Amino acid sequence: AVAVLLAPMLQIVPLPFSDHQLQQQQQVECSTALSPMDHVVMSAQAAAGAAGMQAFLVKQLPYRAYAAVLDQSATPEQLAAAVDQLLLLCQAGLAAPVSYNVVMTNRFLLMVPRKQEMCGRIAVNSLGFAGTILLRSEENLAYAVERGPLSMLAEVGQPWDTEPQQASLTGSL
Repeated sequence: AVAVLLAPMLQIVPLPFSDHQLQQQQQVECSTALSPMDHVVMSAQAAAGAAGMQAFLVKQLPYRAYAAVLDQSATPEQLAAAVDQLLLLCQAGLAAPVSYNVVMTNRFLLMVPRKQEMCGRIAVNSLGFAGTILLRSEENLAYAVERGPLSMLAEVGQPWDTEPQQASLTGSL
């Protein structure tokens, strides 16, 4: 598999291969370990004026995306309520069943309703919406570079014009 940094918004996420690496990774302070998507979500939260654990639209992205910034002391019930609110937003205005991708970090929960799985011959899953598009060949790499990662994600995701007006209303979770 070929994994490449294709744009400032996408990143390669190294996975820990040992318990020692995992412990080192967990010791990195949050302020220095923010991903590009963290910045997008925090910017969207500020623009929406949303409190923690409150669902909001991530309009900075060229496809429908909804997020909630997580409270580290959230209960399982609060997390379930956040998931329910995000699912309602994802499903609004779309015929059932709605396919969607989920990205969950220790800082936020992101849901992206999608209209299709593939962009060309490249399957895009939740990792793509987290910032990592996995490619199987040099041909796919050339296609991804030519097409651009955000364009690929926009093709897979639902456009904002499919969102009904009432879906943009958010409530406290």
